[in-house]
Amino acid sequence: MSSESYTRVERFLRLFTDVRPGEGATALLMFANVFLILCSYYFIKPLRDGWIAISDIAGLSKMEVKAYTSFGQGLLLVPIVAFYAKLATRLRASEPFSYQPVRPVPAGVYGTGVIRRKMPAVE
Repeated sequence: MSSESYTRVERFLRLFTDVRPGEGATALLMFANVFLILCSYYFIKPLRDGWIAISDIAGLSKMEVKAYTSFGQGLLLVPIVAFYAKLATRLRASEPFSYQPVRPVPAGVYGTGVIRRKMPAVE
């Protein structure tokens, strides 16, 4: 394909990974999704740790409180993940283009170009 069919964004993204014409918006959406996931983790973790540091809950040690809060977060994520799965399925069926929920680790590793030469192109 000629370089005229690529947008500016797609030409810029081609410096880092294999982007075909029309994939620029999807690639930026995936990047934004992973970026927001990482930012939210790095913002919330110190808040949780600070809350644990000042908490004195019914004679539990700080390590026990941290373990219980991690367990509680895991329980909280179960319905959130189920809701996201239903939402992604509904969006995939209603969108005119093929939308797939972001898979952060493979997309992040593939996007860096680290294993790009060893990995076949995903169609």
